[in-house]
Amino acid sequence: MGTLAESGHQLNVGELLQEDILSSSGDVLYRAGEPITADIAATIQRHGLRRVLQDSEQAFDSSATSGIHRQQRLKMANEPYSQERAAVLRRLIDESTFKIREMTATLHGRGRVDWQDLAEIPSRFAKQSEQDIDQTLSSTLHQSEYHELSSHCLTLSTLGMMIAQEIPGCDVDEILDVGIAGSLHEMGLGELELGPEARSRRSELSASDFATYSRHPIVAYQLCGSISGLSDRARMGIQHVHEQLDGTGFPHGVGGSQVNRIARILNVADAYLTLQNSLDGRPAVKPYDALVCLLHQVRAGRCDAEAVRGLLNLVSLFPVGSFVRLDDARIARVIRSNSPYYTKPTVVTLDTDELINLRESDLQIVAIEANPSSQEIRLQQDELQRPIWIPSVHQPQGTSAV
Repeated sequence: MGTLAESGHQLNVGELLQEDILSSSGDVLYRAGEPITADIAATIQRHGLRRVLQDSEQAFDSSATSGIHRQQRLKMANEPYSQERAAVLRRLIDESTFKIREMTATLHGRGRVDWQDLAEIPSRFAKQSEQDIDQTLSSTLHQSEYHELSSHCLTLSTLGMMIAQEIPGCDVDEILDVGIAGSLHEMGLGELELGPEARSRRSELSASDFATYSRHPIVAYQLCGSISGLSDRARMGIQHVHEQLDGTGFPHGVGGSQVNRIARILNVADAYLTLQNSLDGRPAVKPYDALVCLLHQVRAGRCDAEAVRGLLNLVSLFPVGSFVRLDDARIARVIRSNSPYYTKPTVVTLDTDELINLRESDLQIVAIEANPSSQEIRLQQDELQRPIWIPSVHQPQGTSAV
């Protein structure tokens, strides 16, 4: 660990801190692995570290995103969530989950699924996001059940589509294809001989179960061949959701240009969701650390930079729905991202339900807090470096992982 007075590292805005930054009294000001924002750089400068190169105003240049919802975010930064919209979203989530379950059963029975019925699901969520993207995202993330496949598919579909909206060059048809592919990507699991524990990854998989599990994107790709009107790029997205750009994913181990943009977007969305759920014998990860982990994976060449930038623009550095501690000691929940001001979201305090837009307040976030309703963990530095959302395989006694 280095202190501000002693460290000779050059820090570029947008990169990740390579070590903890300490005050002269030994307090940790910034943790290793945090992305360096302009605010962090300025604070470090004030404390005496002069070799800071501010190459850009933000950790990620906001002009590199499509900004489709930027004006809406600015307009609604001081608005609480609408109770009426919450009720609409609850009904929509229940109805859509049921429809995905029905369509999956139809495809498993080799029946016919109408493309228009399929496309209606992501289209309805896209329409809700046009009215309030933050509340739509929050409701979808927190009212669905990860281990229930149709529910997870709906969440992935919606999150993937919202990320796609933040990426320049993604037109309406491609955004819809992201939503459709996300809705269908897990349907292959129902065709495989896996027990419920292995299918939902509640514990580490045996080598044989992983070999079976890793085939589910291929099976889904084959089943979707019967859907008239489904684009080839959406089908390839379904098959390659779990591939990594460096070739370390599954089922085929392809990478680079062989993985299309739909798969790249859904891969990032799936990783973000997977990290925040208890899987393979590990507890859920705090949303902040899930995001920082993905920033590391971009640097390692595993995840698509545009997709992770889109995710960051969507959820902010302190993700929508996560919990933080303010410098007046109060705990608050993040409800609006205020993108592109990644470190200044809008929050609601837990004790008084006070709505605070940190862009317009002297208050600052000083710590990440646990979700009171779940057992979340922080990731260690070595864990941030690894793609720990990829299924873990149980190593028999006497063997070791490569």
